[in-house]
Amino acid sequence: MRTAKIITGILTAKNIAYDSFSKPIDTLFNQAIKNARLTGKLVAVALALGYPFSTQTVSLLGFSLGTQVIKSCLKTLRLLGADDIVHNVTMLGGATHYEKNQMAWEAILSSTVGGKIRNVHSDDDLILKLFTLS
Repeated sequence: MRTAKIITGILTAKNIAYDSFSKPIDTLFNQAIKNARLTGKLVAVALALGYPFSTQTVSLLGFSLGTQVIKSCLKTLRLLGADDIVHNVTMLGGATHYEKNQMAWEAILSSTVGGKIRNVHSDDDLILKLFTLS
């Protein structure tokens, strides 16, 4: 009986600690994703306007949330009809996934990227596993 109370107390304390830490971190992460998406839209508009490379293509390289920037940038470039700006895309350890709208993303990527698309990640990355579960 006493052991059950101790275990219950420990589990209750663990849940309180988890709730007090996980909610602020979750909120910060969600805000970071929103900021990354906004940044991608701004990059797309700048590229579509020809700044700073009016006659050259660019290659995009993103790490972690930078892959969200790339994803948002490519989506916005397609909406703007600017399909000849991005040559290569490399995403490293990307906190992004395409399973929900895979066909739509294949169309976006094939129409906006003229060169190669690389998604470099490890299946053992715990942070990426947590992201795909959320």
